[in-house]
Amino acid sequence: MAQTCYGSARTIILFNGIDTPTPLAKHLAFIMLLVILFSVSMPASGQISARNTLNFVSNTAAFSYSTTNTYAPKSGALVLAVITTASGTSGNANSYSEPTSVSGNGLNWDKVETMLYNGNGHRVSVYRALTGATPTITKFTVNYDNTSGLASDMRQSCIIQIITVLGANLGGTNGSAAISNIGKNTGTNTGNLSASVTAITNPGTAMLGIFCTNQNSTITGTKAGWIVVSDEKVNPGDASSNLVGTTNTYDGVAVATAAASNWAGIALKVEPADVYNNFPCSSIITATNNQNFSIPAQQTICIAGGTATGLTASLTHDAAVLVVKSGTPSFSNVTISKHAEMVIDKDPNAAATTTVSFPNGLDLQDSSNLFIANGAKVIVNGDLTLSGNGGNVRVFGELEVTGNVTIANFKSAFFVGLLAKLTIGGTMRLSSGKVLINGGQLKVNTLEINGSTSIEMSQNAKLEATIFNKNSQLNSFVTGPGGGCLGMVGPNGELAQNGFQPLTNSSALKVCLPSSGVTIASNFTTSLKGSATVTTNCASCDIILGGGPLPITLTRFDGNMLSTGESHLAWSVANNNDVSSFAIEYSTNGRQFEQVASLQKAISSNYQLQHTSTHNGLIYYRLLLIDKQGKSTYSRIITLLHGSEKNTRIIGLSPTVTTNNAKLELYAATGQTIAYTIIDAAAHRVKTEKKTVQKGLQQLNIDVHGLPPGLLFIKIQTQDGEQGTMKIMKL
Repeated sequence: MAQTCYGSARTIILFNGIDTPTPLAKHLAFIMLLVILFSVSMPASGQISARNTLNFVSNTAAFSYSTTNTYAPKSGALVLAVITTASGTSGNANSYSEPTSVSGNGLNWDKVETMLYNGNGHRVSVYRALTGATPTITKFTVNYDNTSGLASDMRQSCIIQIITVLGANLGGTNGSAAISNIGKNTGTNTGNLSASVTAITNPGTAMLGIFCTNQNSTITGTKAGWIVVSDEKVNPGDASSNLVGTTNTYDGVAVATAAASNWAGIALKVEPADVYNNFPCSSIITATNNQNFSIPAQQTICIAGGTATGLTASLTHDAAVLVVKSGTPSFSNVTISKHAEMVIDKDPNAAATTTVSFPNGLDLQDSSNLFIANGAKVIVNGDLTLSGNGGNVRVFGELEVTGNVTIANFKSAFFVGLLAKLTIGGTMRLSSGKVLINGGQLKVNTLEINGSTSIEMSQNAKLEATIFNKNSQLNSFVTGPGGGCLGMVGPNGELAQNGFQPLTNSSALKVCLPSSGVTIASNFTTSLKGSATVTTNCASCDIILGGGPLPITLTRFDGNMLSTGESHLAWSVANNNDVSSFAIEYSTNGRQFEQVASLQKAISSNYQLQHTSTHNGLIYYRLLLIDKQGKSTYSRIITLLHGSEKNTRIIGLSPTVTTNNAKLELYAATGQTIAYTIIDAAAHRVKTEKKTVQKGLQQLNIDVHGLPPGLLFIKIQTQDGEQGTMKIMKL
């Protein structure tokens, strides 16, 4: 009997890479029941679930697959199809031809990856499609044709996975930017089954690993930090599959540890956007005092809160969503469970920030979600609890909790976004789940870590605590790109006085200890800090996150592409006597760099280097400056074009500290319009502008003169789908 692989998948809604299940319709006959052995949460910024996934099994060369009940996805739905074939050869294109959609908004399929098993010709393929901005789907039908008519071309199994992506990076054809990197691998029944993609550098990024074997036995075990979501066995075909998922591990490798026979694995990295866009509402209801909102399953209700008080809400059905768009309403009782969602949004046309109060506390259960978007504010008078089968909180505005916050379920996650502020008047108790602070700030009176959990910090995140005495988990602090700072504050602070494990194995975690007001264990700065970088007599995290200046002053760093195809780099320093050496680093994507040369201090303060690249397209260079004391810092990144580049790229912004202007550097693949929006630290939009550019490398002037001083976020959107967010300090 021919053996095939059946690939499992998941159904999620991505809010900046934070996942919640979305409803799917029931399916026709021949669809086997989904066996969910695991249905768990993503460890960092939301949950991942295999529930409601549509499965189809066929023994024919061609088949048609259709939903039956109403299916109305939100805009920007990314559809994944995982197909397996009974056999096929590398030269037989029909054995992995893509599906075609015959109804429902005309889904156009695009192949993500296809691959053969190790040595047996069996095949697994993954395809994607995008619904578009205004879908009108009530159902969809997918056909798998067979133009050759050969039995060897038959599809043995199929899975359809719908991902509604709100606020994620969907630029490009068929959501190509949403799945930004793909990795694959095959092998035999040995350990360390892995498929790699480029390392995760953007907090909030989701990672899926689909692993399949051609025997009906379980793939067992996963690498630390990964969670088994589902383990499926399919007949006929005698095949087994395993789906794992995680977020914010920054290693970019999907790993299982044991398989029974030949196996195939595909890893997909799903990129989030940096700033969440406004939640779409077809209509908005004006709330009145004491009104109750009971949301049916799979429905969204949007309200303008006004000054209504005594409101109640029942969100107890799958994928029920309540969105508060404006006003200052107060909810006396809210029940949120069973994958329901409450969104506190800000209408961009409203002058005031949306502020919602919960005077009697709030409890999130069963993978339900509280999402604070666009600078909106929530005040919880009392306790906030993530209980039951887990709840999730995502803050892209401001959250104030007067009481305690308890996270006691491994499915729960707390995400504090780039512009966010979280203030807890009582104790934050972590015994399970995870907290991710991505460039935002968290202030808490008492922090307790009592179990298997972690706090992940990136992009210069800040956590300030008065009392932090309980830390039962070794290396409970994890850092992503940019790291973060743990700051202790007085006047009656305490650190590591009781049971306390070493804090972290990352030097990117900076700890700020004041000169007075905090009682600190004598061995904290030796053993209990772990590998953290500790600064004593420290006034605030803001000071040490900036770092001290190097004695080396770089006065020039330029480059140009020679007619020979070599990159010519030149730079100068003002105080050459302080130089020890330079390292020249090179990249083809602007994120991952490798050292290509090093230069020791020379007599002259002017330096130059020529480098040859085989990469066709944009290439990036930066300098690592090292002084005589061993301190080092990076220069700005310069970009050169070698050959031709097909895609538009947002390169960088400089200077990052200015009083009037900054230059946005980008490469335009075509002549087009570039739009940018400037957002202040309170998430208020302060300026929007559009500019026309020609094809090629460009420098656009960003005028911040007259804007309020402080941290500004510049969100860029190109006409052909490239987007990004950059930070600048306005003096």
